[in-house]
Amino acid sequence: MNDLGCYEAVVYTEAGNGLDAAARVCPFSSVAATEDDLARDRFEGGAVYDARLGYHRAVYAGYVIEGDFRARGSSGGFGKWILYELLRRGLVDAVVQVMEHVPDEATESLYTFSVFREPDEVLCGSRSVYYPVEMSQALAYIRAHPGRYAITGIPCFMKAVRLLQREEPLFQERIRFGIGIICGHLKSARYADMIGWQLGIPPGELGRIDFRAKLPGTTAKQKGIVVESRRETL
Repeated sequence: MNDLGCYEAVVYTEAGNGLDAAARVCPFSSVAATEDDLARDRFEGGAVYDARLGYHRAVYAGYVIEGDFRARGSSGGFGKWILYELLRRGLVDAVVQVMEHVPDEATESLYTFSVFREPDEVLCGSRSVYYPVEMSQALAYIRAHPGRYAITGIPCFMKAVRLLQREEPLFQERIRFGIGIICGHLKSARYADMIGWQLGIPPGELGRIDFRAKLPGTTAKQKGIVVESRRETL
C-alpha cells in the first residue's frame, strides 16, 4: 500500500509474458475480455440478456429472516446467508470473504481476505467495507490447497477472478461460485483515517472501523460508524 492508502500492482515477468498476462486479467484493461464476454461464456442459453443488466434469470429485493443473518450482515444479510448455505450443504469446502484485521508488524491494513471452512465462521466476516483490500494471499491459498471454493467481492474483483480463470485452469476448477456485492467506490485507506480523525483518533492510531453499524430504531439507510483507536473505542 502506498502513501495515499492505495494498493499498487507489481508485475513479475519471470515467465517472459508477465505484462501481457497481467493485461488480460486486469479488470480495467482495454485488452481484457469484457463483462459481457465473460457472462456469455457462462450463462448464454441459461439466462436472459439485457444491455443494462447483463445476463440474468430474475431480479429480486428482499432480506433474510433466518437466524441473525440480517442483524450481522448488510443489505439484508444475503451475502453471508449464501456463503453459509454453500458450506452447510457441502457445495463448497471453503469460502473466501473479507474480514477485519488487527494491524500488526506484517501489515497495517484493517481488512483482509480470509478463508473460512465452517458455516458459523462466515458470520465473523465483515459487513460493508469501504477500505482497500487485495486478494493475492487468498488466491495463493487456493492454488496451494485443492478443494471447492466460493469467493465474494465487488464487481471489479469478481471480474478479475473470472479473467484469471481463463488464464489458469486450476482456478476454473477450484473456484465454483462467485458472489458479487455492490461496489464501495474504491475508497483509499485515508478515507478511514479521515473518519477516525474526525472522531478524535489521529492518523496512524486507528485500530478498527465499522462503516455500517446498525442503529436500533432507525431505517436501513441510517447507519452509524464505530471506530476504535489502538487504545479505546469511540
